[in-house]
Parts: sequence; structure tokens; C-alpha cells
Amino acid sequence: MVTRPTLRHTIFVVDAWYGHATALRPNPFHPIGIPASFTTNGAEFGIDESAAPTLGEILAVRAARIADLRAYLAEVTQEELDRVRGPNTAIGCPPPAERTAVECLQVIVNDEWAHVQFASRDLAILEQEYA
Repeated sequence: MVTRPTLRHTIFVVDAWYGHATALRPNPFHPIGIPASFTTNGAEFGIDESAAPTLGEILAVRAARIADLRAYLAEVTQEELDRVRGPNTAIGCPPPAERTAVECLQVIVNDEWAHVQFASRDLAILEQEYA
């Protein structure tokens, strides 16, 4: 089921792969985002793992992140999507590397797709249990 931690993770994914890796922002991470379990230094780039935001706060941050991403997609050219960017040397995730925006956006789309699949699976289970 899509839970608060799941939604908080999707905020982090957009911050990491769009804000950090594509837009090369120095401080793209919202404090309520939840990094993947293998990211053990989230506090170094502003993640507050003890945060307990309300669902409304989570949805508002997520909506703002998605609106920012949509605005970028509405304006970006194919040439810009295919351009290899130098690494963002600011602390964060993903680690510094040269990437195209297309590669970064694919990570976001794949993550969102996986969450939709998990939610659909969980809803089907719940429907069977309560039918």
C-alpha cells in the first residue's frame, strides 16, 4: 500500500535524480524525504530521518516537486535531455558521475512505476481480504 514512508521516498527520488543529478542544484533535498536504505548519510545533505510530517505536509511537498519536474519537462529540448552533464560535486545522492537528463529521468519514472505496481498489488490483496 502507498504509505507515508513510500511517499516520502518518492520525494527523495525526485530530489536526488532531478534536483541533484539533472538540475545540479547544491541543496535539492527536502528534510522530509526518505532516502533508500543503502543511503546512510542522509543527515549530511539535510534529511531529517526523525521528521514526522503529516500526510498533508507530505502531499504538499510531493506536489511541489512534481510540479517543478513537470515545468522542466514542458520547456526542455531533446538536445538538453541528451546532453551529458558533469557531476554535481555537492554532497548528495546519487554519487557524482556524468549523466544525461534522460538517464536521470528514467530512474524517476522506474521508481514511480514500481510504486504503482506495489500499490496495485496491495490494493488487490486488500480487496480480496475484505470482499
